[in-house]
Amino acid sequence: MLSDSDYHSSTVIQLIELLLQEFEFWFGFLAPFLETQSGSSLSQSEQTHLSAEVKQAWYEVKAAQTLLQASDWQAGVELSLMIQWYHLLFKIWQIIDDTTSNSFHSTEHSPAVFLPIFARVTQG
Repeated sequence: MLSDSDYHSSTVIQLIELLLQEFEFWFGFLAPFLETQSGSSLSQSEQTHLSAEVKQAWYEVKAAQTLLQASDWQAGVELSLMIQWYHLLFKIWQIIDDTTSNSFHSTEHSPAVFLPIFARVTQG
């Protein structure tokens, strides 16, 4: 039988794993998307910079996943870093929203799903 602290630890681990998987998915998708996106409101320089930020965030997510698994979850991920990743995703999502049709939003992986989670974490 799991104690309350074991249950909460397990729940937190599952939540972090899911968030990291979502970040990995989105950053992996957005890096090539940004490199090939044309017609956006961004200049070529801004687009290149944003693409580099996404690639860096993807590497950070992969490193966090590797470190957590290698340490058997004895390591952690700074919440402030995860919030930065979320803000980057949301920023890009807003740019995409401004430049693409609504059909892009049919995906089930919208970064907006993170909003309630981060709102609760950052408020409390």
